[in-house]
Amino acid sequence: MSKTSTPSQPALASVCRAIHPEDLSVGDYITVLQQTHQIGTFAWCSIDAHQFPPNEAIELTIRGQFAALEVKDICFPFLLCTDDADEVHVIDSRSNQLGKLAPSFVDNFKKANKALEKKLDKKKKSKKRKKRKAKK
Repeated sequence: MSKTSTPSQPALASVCRAIHPEDLSVGDYITVLQQTHQIGTFAWCSIDAHQFPPNEAIELTIRGQFAALEVKDICFPFLLCTDDADEVHVIDSRSNQLGKLAPSFVDNFKKANKALEKKLDKKKKSKKRKKRKAKK
């Protein structure tokens, strides 16, 4: 009998899915997918007042910058979150569309960031050493 080796299966892709804030719990990892801002047209110069009446706000939707945030506490409509650097972020869930991240993705993201930080630290240290040698 001959043994046939089977190639290892590739890892399945995880999905960042949009989630309602009510479905979140403490410890989940999220990211802001979209932010919606209301802007008053009265602040704009040279805008057509007939097309955009000054008493009506315009909604502007902006795609969020990626940040893996861990939910620390929930007090609707606000979410208290922290990022990798333990910086605190308070997110208003009324004006943000949130996406829930897979824990495996967040773990890989953190590992990649740590590896990048180590690489950058090594470069900084080598530059400092070269400057010290040049001064001597």
